[in-house]
Amino acid sequence: MVRKAWLFIFTFFVCSASQAQPKDFVRKGLLRASATVSQGLFFRNKVQPLYVHMNLDYQLERRVSFRCDINMLVAFQDDRKIFQHHHQALAGIAYHFSSKRFDPYMAVQPGVSLTKLNKTLLGEELPPGDEGLEVNPLISASGGFNYYIGNFMHVAVNSRFNFGSHKMTNENLPLNEFQFSVGLGWNLRFRQNNPV
Repeated sequence: MVRKAWLFIFTFFVCSASQAQPKDFVRKGLLRASATVSQGLFFRNKVQPLYVHMNLDYQLERRVSFRCDINMLVAFQDDRKIFQHHHQALAGIAYHFSSKRFDPYMAVQPGVSLTKLNKTLLGEELPPGDEGLEVNPLISASGGFNYYIGNFMHVAVNSRFNFGSHKMTNENLPLNEFQFSVGLGWNLRFRQNNPV
């Protein structure tokens, strides 16, 4: 049964890829979405969180898209769980350097981080008043690429640097972090045969 499923998936990709395609796949009106698992690394204390990373990206012009990203904290790689909650929402403009089905991009996105610290922060008790949920501004610089498989799927590779801080009573906790994700996504066209 599993072998038949893999055969079906392989046949689907071969048939999709063999259809006549325009010279450049990325055009105005292309909508991309993906959901992956993202690995993070905080610069200050080397804590490694895992996120569910979702993004939605709409191609405004051939080289410019509007991109939204959401990261939801699900776990940590080790026992140093500094956050109970650490979710991020980002939106901004991406610039694409696409050629045929290969679509590298760079993006700058402002956003917010919704964070709540654990009661003990790396072995130390939190001062009173620092246990609450905080909304913190973020700025993110990201880059990566999409590779289109057929008409409806793509491989998505994304890396990003987030910069911000969580406000505390005595000092601010830096939220500076590197994130990396790889996964599959879906794409749809909302404008047909309209090269830009």
